[in-house]
Amino acid sequence: MNIREKALEFISKNPGSTARQIACGADIPGRVILSLLNELFLTDVVVRARGGRSALAYRIAEPSDIPAVNDEYEKHRVMAIGLEQKKLWRRAAGVWALAMDSTRNETARANAIERRKRCITHGRMPRLYSEGSSISVASVPELDNWRDF
Repeated sequence: MNIREKALEFISKNPGSTARQIACGADIPGRVILSLLNELFLTDVVVRARGGRSALAYRIAEPSDIPAVNDEYEKHRVMAIGLEQKKLWRRAAGVWALAMDSTRNETARANAIERRKRCITHGRMPRLYSEGSSISVASVPELDNWRDF
């Protein structure tokens, strides 16, 4: 059983649990649980709401929790998710903006905004080059001789 399945099983047995309770109860490392719960929330698998002491409480999403949207929004949503799976973050962010503009449903708009922010964040990640440094060094003999004066 992977971490995602452990978390979903715990949430289904204990709806309204906080991230800390899920991490302890499902034996998931604390550094992993927040990103996992955010992913589950963004993909409409779980629903979160404010619980006691301003902590977010999670439960499994029901069909009534998923907003009713128009066909155009759904078309953009499916396209954006496909781009996210291909790791084309910037293109996905643009499609999420189209999805946001194509609906008047506030819940659907809020979801599109969150997904777009996530795509923008992933799109800004620095590219690491495995073949040494990307900085080149050049030497100009005429300029190197200034020390000799």
